[in-house]
Amino acid sequence: MTDLVSIILPVRNEPYLTKTIRDLLVKSEGEIEIIASLDDSKPGYIVNDERVRYIEHKGHGKRQSMNEGV
Repeated sequence: MTDLVSIILPVRNEPYLTKTIRDLLVKSEGEIEIIASLDDSKPGYIVNDERVRYIEHKGHGKRQSMNEGV
């Protein structure tokens, strides 16, 4: 049995989000899930992968974005 690692990304106007997600998917070992908590922003490109989830909300701030991701 392998452990699942959750990576929470609080995001607000992050120009390198897509690159960051792709790098995490390629370089990770074992099972991961990536949760991008988008605070009043949209990524330039949605990464279609079953390990990636997006949560969208408006103007909650970094702490609330992190909490929603968890």
